[in-house]
Amino acid sequence: MKRYVLMFFFLAVIINLFAQNQVENAIKTLENKRFEAQVKKDAVTLNDILADDLVYIHSNGSVENKTEYIKSTTGGKTDYRKIETDEVNVRVYENTAVVTGLARMVLMIEGKETPLKMRYTDIYVKRNNKWQMVSWSAARLPIQ
Repeated sequence: MKRYVLMFFFLAVIINLFAQNQVENAIKTLENKRFEAQVKKDAVTLNDILADDLVYIHSNGSVENKTEYIKSTTGGKTDYRKIETDEVNVRVYENTAVVTGLARMVLMIEGKETPLKMRYTDIYVKRNNKWQMVSWSAARLPIQ
């Protein structure tokens, strides 16, 4: 009997770890899709990934809601040319995922390609069986 209880326990742990990894991978895929949409100025994809109650805090301290962010990203105010990430970590808490990472971006600012490096925290929430980003906050780092 003890053997079955122990096997059941280990099976439950393995299933939970597998499910956790699936969610982490799904969030990382969404992140990559969002970054790609920013560069491509893809409003449809951004509208799908970003929650209606989004709070987007740029590395310069400015804050935008979903509508403002999509408009600035697809309308040319913020012109992302390249986005690469590193050290991406996803922690899942039931229906909430917290993402932290390092991003290297190239933006067009005043007609000039400008590299940026930043640490970011990003929050996704699962609602109606769909993950969406509800918050982004970034801090600039010196470029070396």
